[in-house]
Amino acid sequence: EGAMRTALTRACRSVAVVAMLVSHVHAADGLYDWSDEQGVASAKRIAVKCLDEFEDSKERDSCVFKPIEICRTQFDNGSQNQSAINQCTGYSGAAWTSIVDDVYARLVQSGKASSEIAKSQSMWSAWNEFDCHAISDYDGTRASMDYGACKTRHAAARVFELLALVPH
Repeated sequence: EGAMRTALTRACRSVAVVAMLVSHVHAADGLYDWSDEQGVASAKRIAVKCLDEFEDSKERDSCVFKPIEICRTQFDNGSQNQSAINQCTGYSGAAWTSIVDDVYARLVQSGKASSEIAKSQSMWSAWNEFDCHAISDYDGTRASMDYGACKTRHAAARVFELLALVPH
């Protein structure tokens, strides 16, 4: 009986430790602020952190929709209703667009940006806006989600293109 009690006590302690670790992980997830003022900054922090973790472009692909995935689990208490998903994709699209601007600025500061890159960037920006508006130009609750997802895909692809040009 004493051995059984000791084993049960150890098992309960193990469960308590696991519960503490799980709650710590969820607490870390809670560090992101998805309010209107901070949602884009949170999405950008998630994307940049992910990009910093991966050197290989194939691995970096996993970063593209990571801000949306994390936002969906946290925004509006994880309701994952269409309104929340629309908001999360909007934050992500704006965050990735901001990262494009940052990487392009690094390229310019490096002195490796030719006038052709500047033209290309200007043309890309115009195409990005036009294409994403065209894709989401319909009446419906998913239109803003489609717009944000488009901006996310396009901007992430452009980030990868520009990063290949930035000297290390």
